[in-house]
Amino acid sequence: MTRVLLFGALVVCGLVWPTSGRAQPAGYYLTPSLTLSSSFDDNVFVTSAHREADVIFRLTPGMSAGYRSLPFTILGNYAFDVENYAVHHDLDNVGDRQLGSVELRYLPHTRLTLAVNAVYARTNHPVELSRQPGLQPIARAERGLEESTAFTVSPSVTYRFAPSWSATGGYSYAVLEAGGTSTTLQEVNLAVSRRLTAMDTGLLKYIGRRFEDDTGAEETSHTIVAGWTRRLSAFTTVTVQAGPRLHDDKADAEVLASVQHRLKSADLSFSYARTEAVTVGESGTVVTDTLTGQASFRPLQYLQLSVGPSVQRSSPEGKSSRGEETTYYYSIGAGASYRINTWLTARAVYSGSLQDTAGRQILRNVLSIGLTAAYPIRTD
Repeated sequence: MTRVLLFGALVVCGLVWPTSGRAQPAGYYLTPSLTLSSSFDDNVFVTSAHREADVIFRLTPGMSAGYRSLPFTILGNYAFDVENYAVHHDLDNVGDRQLGSVELRYLPHTRLTLAVNAVYARTNHPVELSRQPGLQPIARAERGLEESTAFTVSPSVTYRFAPSWSATGGYSYAVLEAGGTSTTLQEVNLAVSRRLTAMDTGLLKYIGRRFEDDTGAEETSHTIVAGWTRRLSAFTTVTVQAGPRLHDDKADAEVLASVQHRLKSADLSFSYARTEAVTVGESGTVVTDTLTGQASFRPLQYLQLSVGPSVQRSSPEGKSSRGEETTYYYSIGAGASYRINTWLTARAVYSGSLQDTAGRQILRNVLSIGLTAAYPIRTD
């Protein structure tokens, strides 16, 4: 009931505001949107054998709304899908896929920032939850068609002691439900960052996590991370964060390393991350190692192209994890978007994946094309 009430509050707020690099004047903003798309899925039931294909027609109405000012900001977005399957009509649905988020930010003092972020996602393809920003770490794993929901709320406080250093304290509460299993994650995050030179920034962070599920299993971990970010040039930035993680009585490592490079009309990035996560519909935690590459290009003023391969290995970690099998998940995504005018954008997206668990392989390819109409309105 609590999660239903929280989600209702998100919807009322109007819920992931489209970010913009340009500063906007204070005021109320409203952006209704509508997306019409068609997707070809060559493994609609996400099985390792006897794959069945289908074409899915989607109608996605959405609404973004919020208020921006210097001391206070509330931004939000909510959207849902209406799906019609060309072959498997029993899969037709309204609202099996939903996404909402809200962001509140308040600056009572020039040095103090209070913030709350919340994300709610629902889908009939559980692996989609692992790709949604704002949710707590979820391992990539195909489980067929299965209703899954995830919710995360994260309040935080940041205080800037001086222009060169600041401290942040944060807390996250997350719930993941799928396949009759419910997992709860609570995380405490304490960090201090300091600009060491004009090109270098140091970080020291503590992360405490507690995992619980409806089977009664409980797991706790404590992590200390030291980090360093170096601007090699005006176009290249390198970040390295690493430290020990103690999960119950087992020691491991927490690692994040990334390289970002900006060209005249392109952005390139590469990252590696080792952390702990949960798996949709399963008890216990896993350790994930993820390699990700991303490239985006703008060959024309209104044309944006992107491509990104990725591979993830997830291995059982906690004493309550089911089984001892390691899963490898290989994926690649590519997309193109063209802004036809100020309110209409055409998009094409391809995603391919291969999951391998002890020789059991699941291959899936999805190609989508669509049009999105969004009309921003400012009300004073």
